[in-house]
Amino acid sequence: MTVQPWPGRMRMMPPWVCSCPPPAPRPGRIWSGSATACSASDLAYLAPAAAAALGLLADAIQRGTADRETVLQALKEASVHERFADILAAASEDVMDETEDPYDFDARLDADNLSGAGSEVRNLFRWL
Repeated sequence: MTVQPWPGRMRMMPPWVCSCPPPAPRPGRIWSGSATACSASDLAYLAPAAAAALGLLADAIQRGTADRETVLQALKEASVHERFADILAAASEDVMDETEDPYDFDARLDADNLSGAGSEVRNLFRWL
């Protein structure tokens, strides 16, 4: 754990929390200021931590220590599907931002696949 200063108190931060400064906004996008720029080493902690948390929920259902309906409802209320779809949508936008030719078939295919996957994630949770 690392200690980071906080106005008026000290706050304990686990090592997997991204403590990078926020990135500059991209032109043409609305900037909320809630995201942070993470280095590859920060993401090396964040993604496995998220996967491990979901794995713990699956394990709790399998062992019978958690009700599946309760877990699914908690995931819906936490908007886990929306955050995952947001990641895919942002990746899709990033692919199109990086391509020099907006009509490049390979880049558009990658972007469309990412965007479509995000839509499917949202649709899956509507059926639960």
